[in-house]
This record gives sequence, C-alpha cells and structure tokens, in this order.
Amino acid sequence: MLAVKVAGEYFDKQAKITYNGQVIHDGYIEDLVTSLDGELELEFNYGAQQVSSVIVKQFTNKIIFIPTEFEAFDADYQYVPVCLTIGEFGKLWQIMGYGESLEDSLKFVSPLTNKDLELVWVANSGVKGRFMSSVEEAKKQLNADCYYVDDEVVDTGVLFQDNQLLASSKIVIVDQKTVHTITIYRKPWEEWPALLQDQTGHLFLNTMMPCTLKLAM
Repeated sequence: MLAVKVAGEYFDKQAKITYNGQVIHDGYIEDLVTSLDGELELEFNYGAQQVSSVIVKQFTNKIIFIPTEFEAFDADYQYVPVCLTIGEFGKLWQIMGYGESLEDSLKFVSPLTNKDLELVWVANSGVKGRFMSSVEEAKKQLNADCYYVDDEVVDTGVLFQDNQLLASSKIVIVDQKTVHTITIYRKPWEEWPALLQDQTGHLFLNTMMPCTLKLAM
C-alpha cells in the first residue's frame, strides 16, 4: 500500500513516501520526475542521501517501477519493487504537483516487458559487482554462485542460461495467497527466495510484487 505525507509548499514542498511500510523517498519532491531516453523516470532516495532512479512501466491497470539496468548492480544503488494501481499513481502524481495531467504523462509510460521483470528479479537477488552493468553479467555471476534449489524443482543452469525461457514466459498477476516460496541457495551461505510455486506445480519468478512471469516450462 502506498502512503504519502506532505509538508511545506511550493519549492519547499517535501514528501515522505512509503510502500508497504518501507520508505522509498523522504525529502524534496521538486526533482522527483525526470526522463531517460523518452521514458518517464523517478528519482527516489529511500530515506538516505543517495538517489536511485526507477523507470515507470505499465501492465493493464498496474504501474510498476523498474530499476535502471546500468545502475541496478552498483553497490550504492537502492531499489524496492513497487506495483501500484493507476489510481494510486494518479494520487502520487497529483501530490507531486506537476503541471501535466496524469493522462498526458502516461503517454510516456512504456508497456511492461518480460525483460523488465527479469531485471527486477535479478536485482532482487542482491548480486552486485563493480563492473557489472547488465542483466546478462549479473546472471553469469548468479549461475556461478547458486548451487541448490528447494526440492530441485528447476536446474539453476536453465534459469540463468536459457534466455528463451524467460523471453517466452507470460506476464501475470499472482495472488500471494495461492503460492509458496522456493529458495535458491547461493555461495557462501545466502538464501534467495527466488521463485514461487502454485498448487498445480507452475513456477513463477518472485519479483516481490504481484506482477511477475509465469515460467514457460
């Protein structure tokens, strides 16, 4: 659930924005909105001084914040998966006080893609690297680090090396009450709640939000 508390006016206007109880921005809102290659982009500080950018994407009536790939694996980059209704995003847009209407601004919002959700999933793993600037580089590291999947429901090599698997998977909205978590174990002693499985055995990426990929397997 999104919650916003506003203080001040005009150029001194500040907001504390939380999502499911976690702070995603606490500070001035004047510079929250920017753009990257024509995409609508937001810059959040997650309650700290460091600013991290997210790109706004849309799937049906949902608005999803996606990490920027070239920054996602930097040590200082912060990211919280956020999935809002268009109505919730509209309220946030109104509070931010930008002149354009939400309808006009949504023209700059691209449709959510499988690659977007793959990026969210890999970023959620916590993998970081000084010279890591792409999902493919991060997946190579995860493939080297991950050594076991709960109940051996899938081979890690398939997850991280078969690019067609995720490309051909379907974007869906998952009811968290109908699935359970599948853990992937990483060297040396890390546990990553990487997958979800429903009662029929279907597997999904655990993107830490309702919008995800149903694996094509």
